[in-house]
Amino acid sequence: MSFLFVITLCVLIRYNLLLTLFALMLCVLPLAVMLFMGGELTNREQKVSCQSERFVASLQDLLKGFSVIKGFQAEERVQALFSRENHDLEEVKFSRGWYKKLLRTSALSASLLMQCGVMLAAVALALRGTITIGTVVIFINCCNYLMQPIQSVPQELAGWKAARGLVEKMAGIAEENVREDGICTVNGFHNELALRNMTFGYDPGKAILQDISLTLYPGRKCALVGTSGSGKSTLLQLLMGASNTYSGSITLDGQELKDIHSDSLYDVMSLIGQEVFIFNDTIHNNITMFGNFPSNQVNTVIRQAGLSPLIKERGEDYLCGENGSGLSGGERQRISIARALLRKTPILLVDEATSALDAETAHSISEAILHLPEISSITVTHRLEESLLCQYDMIWVMKDGRLAEQGDFEELMERRRLFYSLYTVANT
Repeated sequence: MSFLFVITLCVLIRYNLLLTLFALMLCVLPLAVMLFMGGELTNREQKVSCQSERFVASLQDLLKGFSVIKGFQAEERVQALFSRENHDLEEVKFSRGWYKKLLRTSALSASLLMQCGVMLAAVALALRGTITIGTVVIFINCCNYLMQPIQSVPQELAGWKAARGLVEKMAGIAEENVREDGICTVNGFHNELALRNMTFGYDPGKAILQDISLTLYPGRKCALVGTSGSGKSTLLQLLMGASNTYSGSITLDGQELKDIHSDSLYDVMSLIGQEVFIFNDTIHNNITMFGNFPSNQVNTVIRQAGLSPLIKERGEDYLCGENGSGLSGGERQRISIARALLRKTPILLVDEATSALDAETAHSISEAILHLPEISSITVTHRLEESLLCQYDMIWVMKDGRLAEQGDFEELMERRRLFYSLYTVANT
């Protein structure tokens, strides 16, 4: 199409330069349509994107809560909620589709006005004897080839502008909470991971963590307990470099965390969360995350994570299903532990990894983490079992974003303060 446009332009210039320049001036009409209407199309595309997000989120909630909905006989209310979200989505889609059609119609109308203007100008020049009737016919016929790409330009540019708006939206989301990378590196974990008077909040003047001071030494197993919303998970996220906006200091072997490059930091720390993502692939590939590792290393982490019975029963080539649907919750968590162990990071952060599991499975996984050799760990847990808590070298107790107390199990129980209260309530 572009080639035809160039050839047509050359032919028209050959016959009459003045009329060709006039035709090009009229080309401004379709382009003006794009400039005038393109911005609104971008807004409508973004509205569709936002409404689609809301619809998908609502649908996921309904599917996850299916049993609850049935149990409370809330089908009619939920159906009304779903219908409203679906109606709102279709409404913004219709608005976008209508506007696209209006844009195409406006661009076509502008192109037709351009053709009529060229034809009238050509006829006027022919009547004055400046050009021949044959030249008029040539210009009118060639204008079709001149108009086709011009008709498509407004729509393509408007679509590009709308797509650019969505890309910028996605880029903005991707940039949220991205840390500014440091330039320093660390080689393993040899001395201490220390927080000194560390304070953090997402919004200025609203601290989530306040004046936290604690230390993790190599080989130590520590537990992080406390009331709901006390900032335990936020603390682990900060240790993984989620944000550099904290005050005070977080140092790893004397190196400020803000100054450590992300790749170097992730070589030292691994995080096991409550939600474990499992690919619809083999157990082996889910453990190795599609990397190449020696068989003896894979077998070692399988044994350490307690996956040997599963591998013996189903084999490493067993397909896990969509998001691990073919596995139990405990098996998925054991795969996440094996992943972390295979990376051989000296520090393991565990964030409520057993909260959704039954007591027996949770106890078994907690024991497995506690007995990992040469691994330092910080485990956020709400399961206050004496048999497990006695095995931690240190227990940190959080309340309202502050470190309320710390010590081993016996020390904390003797003090009869916050930890004693939490433990008593949990075991009553």
